[in-house]
Amino acid sequence: MAVEVRSAPGLSAGIPQKLFDDVFNVKGATHTGWDVAPDGRFLMERPDSTAQAPCIQVIEHAADEIARRLAPAN
Repeated sequence: MAVEVRSAPGLSAGIPQKLFDDVFNVKGATHTGWDVAPDGRFLMERPDSTAQAPCIQVIEHAADEIARRLAPAN
């Protein structure tokens, strides 16, 4: 979003305008996913369209499976 701000006579703000019509990574665990170049352009990271969504694996009776794998071979 962007908004025009005037400081004279007095502080006033205009109507917010949408800057981008796309999906971007705006925050990650180790980086923000965006930056502003010295010439004022926005540099933004797009999500990896080939990445798989995170999944959860549920393992029932995990203790039994661990014990079976650790048991000495007969």
